[in-house]
Amino acid sequence: MWGEPVRTIAVVIGAEEARDVLLSWAAAGLVRPFLWWEEEKEGRHWVRRSDQDTEPVPLLDALAAVKYDRVRLLCLQTLTGNESDSTSVALSLRIKGLIERHLGHGQRLSTVGVLVPTTGAAKVPRSVLSNRWDTTAVVVDQDGVDPLHTSREIHAAEDLAAHAALAVATIGGIWPGMDGAPFDDDVAGAGHQEPRVRLVRTHARALRGDGIAAELVRAILSHRRDPEWVALRANAVPAADPDGIVERATVEFLAGPGVRVRRAPYAGRSRRLLRITPGQVLRLLGLFVLGRFPELREELGSVVTDGAHDRVERFAQRLRVEPETGAVVGLDDRDLDTGKLPDLEITKGTVDLARALLADVARHARPGGFIDEWTRLRQLAFGLADAGRLPDGCAEPLSGARREVLGPASISPAPPASEKALREWQAERPGSLLSGIGVRLLDDANAAKNAFLAALKRLRAAPPALSASFTLTTRLWWAWLVICVLALTGSVGGLIAGFAERLDWSDAALLAGCSVGGFVVCSVFVMTYGLRLWLSDARGFIRLTTEYEEAHRAAEHEAAELIRLTTACGEYQEVAMTIAMFTHSGCDGAAAPTGAPVDLAALPRPWAFGVATAEIAPPTLARLTAIVGGRVFTGGWLSGLHAETVAKSMSALKFDRGLAKADPRPDPDTEPAARRALWADLRKGVAEETLVEEIRAHVVEELPGQRLEELFPTVSPVGGEPTSAVAFFTGLRATGEGTFNSRYWNAGSGYRAVTNATRVWLPEALGPDHTDISTPIGSPDLAEEPVTAHSARLDATPPIVWSDLALFAREPLAEESPVTEIVGDVG
Repeated sequence: MWGEPVRTIAVVIGAEEARDVLLSWAAAGLVRPFLWWEEEKEGRHWVRRSDQDTEPVPLLDALAAVKYDRVRLLCLQTLTGNESDSTSVALSLRIKGLIERHLGHGQRLSTVGVLVPTTGAAKVPRSVLSNRWDTTAVVVDQDGVDPLHTSREIHAAEDLAAHAALAVATIGGIWPGMDGAPFDDDVAGAGHQEPRVRLVRTHARALRGDGIAAELVRAILSHRRDPEWVALRANAVPAADPDGIVERATVEFLAGPGVRVRRAPYAGRSRRLLRITPGQVLRLLGLFVLGRFPELREELGSVVTDGAHDRVERFAQRLRVEPETGAVVGLDDRDLDTGKLPDLEITKGTVDLARALLADVARHARPGGFIDEWTRLRQLAFGLADAGRLPDGCAEPLSGARREVLGPASISPAPPASEKALREWQAERPGSLLSGIGVRLLDDANAAKNAFLAALKRLRAAPPALSASFTLTTRLWWAWLVICVLALTGSVGGLIAGFAERLDWSDAALLAGCSVGGFVVCSVFVMTYGLRLWLSDARGFIRLTTEYEEAHRAAEHEAAELIRLTTACGEYQEVAMTIAMFTHSGCDGAAAPTGAPVDLAALPRPWAFGVATAEIAPPTLARLTAIVGGRVFTGGWLSGLHAETVAKSMSALKFDRGLAKADPRPDPDTEPAARRALWADLRKGVAEETLVEEIRAHVVEELPGQRLEELFPTVSPVGGEPTSAVAFFTGLRATGEGTFNSRYWNAGSGYRAVTNATRVWLPEALGPDHTDISTPIGSPDLAEEPVTAHSARLDATPPIVWSDLALFAREPLAEESPVTEIVGDVG
């Protein structure tokens, strides 16, 4: 409470015994904070704060730390006889002057002298009074339960201390919710030649309920474990077939919003057809005619391959394979790590090898991020649990016109208490949504690993070579050469025979023509057969080369998939457990913190101060639980809880990093370090704390509007019979005009009867029917720990001359010059 804006503060000077009583009431939450004067040293006044167990602080420092409209300075004196101690009076005047000199604009100071005599005290000297106090209150020695009860006398020291404490609490206005004190605007006691005093009598009632707000929070959290209760708050119903909804949601997510986290198997490419130009055909025939068979092989190879297999061959030669198992254990002169990654049947060496392959072909592995996928997964998980909006592509489970919702166990296993492998954690609840999705991701990653290693196994074999039948080609060349010789012989022989006239020219021409024609026919046959043979070999080479290149392309593809899916699995483990933290938030029924219980019967107090304990009525508790629960667990509440928790965690991280106010907060969806910081906060229970804060905020909003008789239909006064809250508080209401017993006046005054003025403060929470003739006391404390409500009554006479009272001795008027000298030029 200290440090919050308040309107008034009381500074009390005087009896140490009464201070101890007030401090015990303050510890029980029955009075507001106040300042108690401790000592004057080194020219400064030191006070102690009632709500802090700290060393005394300077008075002005304490007052300057609090925003206030009015300071009430009370000089408390307990009187047991005719002793006189003018020290407190002089001290109060010095402090009054000090405060007056330092008041701010609009601030006001009230100074009240409070005299509390025991029964039988008499001949009290005038030195205990001052005509510089605004008011002097003489508390009568009556201690009764209420004005209608017979009162007892005040004799014992402990009774006097409790009696004085009650007077200070009422006159100082330190009851919670009490805005104005009785004598804030009373200056009737100041400025007179003879001091004026008022006879006063005080009564008070206080109702204390330990942890009412905490009880509401506990009740709501206990219902958090009831799926039906939570579903009804969101206008939904529990799922009739949770397993079916989980299976459908898993399939829809992985086929729609989360398709990018699935493995894309290598589809392969269509085989390249053999395409050969006429020029290449002529070149091949020319090389055949010239008998340049090595160049023929090279030319044929250049037709069917682009050199890709050479690159693949070079990479395969860099691999170091274990002879016994055939496993890749090294690359160049570097050994590959064989340690396993968490939850995957994948070695780090396999991933390293995949990166090396991609680097060898100048292709970068782009695992990227899966921000959109994880955002939609979170939306799906939360939406299935809190009836919120689902991502596109995922159908809403409906039961008639109402949404069906899943319990936390159907969304994920419970968050692990310590670090746990993903597969092991998922095995705790294999039928849950996150377990089903996680198993598929792990299987995809392992499938990519197996496909990658299978492709590497093919690459480790020798690359294909052109195996053309060059022996047959050579024979064809020699046959063609024989044909050439025969054709040449026939043609030349025919011409010679014609010139030699051994054959007539027609026969000679026929012989030469047949030789040339036979050469052409045989050459076409030989060339066609040879070309067909070469192209057949080329097609076989194309098939082998294509398979080899396809293995390399498959290895490239699966290497990229392996790296991408390995990254996805690593991110998924953090994302899934984060989602689990939120979906299971509050399921352990964690109770809100409460203060230590207080034994009201053990508190020192007068009979005029009645206290009672109360417990919230079960029907009211159930009703408020339903109202607040409906505000907290509305549709989409998990998404709201996630947003609030992330904002709180990231704001703290931003502060720790020393970022400027205008800088954006770290984003756990895009920044791994921020994601780890959020996870660490979740492990500390920040999600549960945020949920409890949200519940408590709605409790605080709802409680002050409740009537006391609804919250506490029955209260238990200490030492009394159970009664209603209304009867307990309204027992102090005014009962008409009254007077104090004539024994308080001396014979000189004629034992006159002076009518009392009565003022009663009743809690606003009683309603206007009960506070119409009283001053209401605000009830903001209904949502505090503990819940307290108060009523008070003060009866006071008009100002009377001090010498008319039997308490004081009739003495000649004493000079107050010493006091004037002490205060100096105050005023």
